[in-house]
Amino acid sequence: MGSVAPTPIRIPTAENVLRGSEPTETKMREAAETIKETIKPISDVRASAEYRKETGVVLVRRALEQAYMQTKGTRT
Repeated sequence: MGSVAPTPIRIPTAENVLRGSEPTETKMREAAETIKETIKPISDVRASAEYRKETGVVLVRRALEQAYMQTKGTRT
């Protein structure tokens, strides 16, 4: 992920949730929620750190869902 820490980072906890299992909707939501433990966004005039964390969860979940749908040959 970018823009949630001083440098771009990987989120191993999210990767581990999905590793070795079918990426169900529940698993994708769980993986997305784990990013809150790792990302460290800042608060500034544009948004609070908490808002950025919540938005990050939504964006990761959407990205996972879209990637999964593309592997199945469907588009969202």
